[in-house]
Amino acid sequence: MLVRLEIAKFCGALVALSCGIALPAFARDDAKWIIERAELFSQVCLAAAPTFSSFDTEARNAGFKQTNDGLLYEPEVFVSLVPKAETCSCYMTVGAPNQTAMVQAMFSQMLSDFPDTWQPKSKTGPINDTTFRRDGVDVRVVLKPAEIDGNTWVAASVIAPGACPK
Repeated sequence: MLVRLEIAKFCGALVALSCGIALPAFARDDAKWIIERAELFSQVCLAAAPTFSSFDTEARNAGFKQTNDGLLYEPEVFVSLVPKAETCSCYMTVGAPNQTAMVQAMFSQMLSDFPDTWQPKSKTGPINDTTFRRDGVDVRVVLKPAEIDGNTWVAASVIAPGACPK
């Protein structure tokens, strides 16, 4: 089961790589790249939590386009809802030229965009795996660095109890 979970988590990244989508971070301003992707995570996964009922609307408003492989923000950001037995996760993979800076930017963006609704349950612990209370619901945010075929990524998840919307 754990192996299937890890495979599912990196699905978006693998799809991007299999489609030949390269991470042109070297050709971009890394700081701008990081800020843009942190905003996408906040605008889609964080904004839609904890029920994820507005997921499709949030993703389309942020500029994601439907492809054969899922919702894509060019050139490499994939987002999807991943149902599990008792939870629903908004899962996003983003190219991260500097993974530490990406995780910090995503966390900072979350606190900036939702200062009154994203309150950590604990003031201690890593910022890349934190449980928050939002709208009376415990919601876990996991920001996990990954490397696939020499490309660096952050796999970001917002996990809430309940079923994913249809």
